[in-house]
Amino acid sequence: MLKRIGSVTLALVFLAGLGGVIYHQINAAQVKKARAAKKSRRIPPAVLVEVETVKSGPIQVVLRLNGTMEARTQATVFSMVPGVVKKLKVSEGDIVKKGQLLARLDAYKMVLAVQQARAGRAMARVNQAQMKLTYRRMKALYKQGALPKAQFDKVEAGYKAAGLQVSQANAGVGLAGSQLADAYIRAPIAGTVLKKFMSLGDLSSAAGMMKTSPLLIIADVSRLKVRVHVVEKDLGRVHVGQPASLTVDTYPGRTFRGRVTEIGTMVDPMTRTAEVTVEISNPFRENKTIGKKANQEGGDRLLKVGMFARVAVRVGERKSVLVVPRDVVLGAAGSEHVFVVQGGKARRRKVVLGLNDGKRVEIMRGLRAGDRLVVLGQRLLRADEPVRVAAASTLKAWGKQAGESSSRGQTVQTASEPGRGAVP
Repeated sequence: MLKRIGSVTLALVFLAGLGGVIYHQINAAQVKKARAAKKSRRIPPAVLVEVETVKSGPIQVVLRLNGTMEARTQATVFSMVPGVVKKLKVSEGDIVKKGQLLARLDAYKMVLAVQQARAGRAMARVNQAQMKLTYRRMKALYKQGALPKAQFDKVEAGYKAAGLQVSQANAGVGLAGSQLADAYIRAPIAGTVLKKFMSLGDLSSAAGMMKTSPLLIIADVSRLKVRVHVVEKDLGRVHVGQPASLTVDTYPGRTFRGRVTEIGTMVDPMTRTAEVTVEISNPFRENKTIGKKANQEGGDRLLKVGMFARVAVRVGERKSVLVVPRDVVLGAAGSEHVFVVQGGKARRRKVVLGLNDGKRVEIMRGLRAGDRLVVLGQRLLRADEPVRVAAASTLKAWGKQAGESSSRGQTVQTASEPGRGAVP
């Protein structure tokens, strides 16, 4: 019996010792793990970023606007008198000079009216001459007392009336001649015939009766203008004489140069924009088979009235200034900042911005040439945080992986810092 009790006691002592050893081992592992976790909290992992060296260069601020091309000078030709078109001397695209005959209406009745007016004037002049002789004779008799005053006054009034009849006849001749001249339609300006609305045999209406029925449209297309609308906040940066460039879909890759020539005097209360006019020279279309002189005589120009144009007005320019990508600048207006890499850490730099072209921005204060600017991963950074500079290809690959994973509903984390999110 005593021997069995001793065996049990020895077994209990052994188990107690084994439990103590296991307890100490578990406790040591937990302590080690806690120390490692504490150490990991003290030393944050480095964030993977991409950097570029800050350099100086030029920057331009450009307003990009759209408009439709118009002729700088344009005239719509109407007929001042009704009549049938008997002759038509121009076609669309012809170049005409000021005063050149464009068309002639049937003027037969107008010629008759001129002849009638001239005949009436001749009769009035004969009557005036006869009344003049009568007036002189009656005046002599009146001075001798051989003619009563009442009869002399009657003769004098007839002589004055004859003079007025001559003046009236002269006006009639002038009016008939003017109507006859209106039958010969001439170019009011020099330019190109853009549109022809009449043909031989057409009956033209007088301009006073039918102002919506023009005969021709003539325009000077050597220079064109584009009216664009500038928003109110940008209007103060636009000035007459500023250079502008223009592109059209017809000539991809080709730029035409122009200038701001006019700024509207009012802002539209509905759109909050003002009208700005840009003028541009319209070059001749080159045809190597006919020569330069024939090109200019033909008048075929590259730009056409009515083309849709994209206009860029340069409202600001600076050379040799520090320029960085716009998306690297963080913070609200007045508290903008960027991150640079210095000593293996992200250093926050407050900056003052200058010109902004939409993609790049001028840095007036806060950076120096040669600074290593964080251009990718800056939105993940905090001041004085350790960083690791990676090649652009690495970050692009991670960005692609992030896009693919997000499309599958997964969350991609950086290997260096779990839980911080993917590199933007």
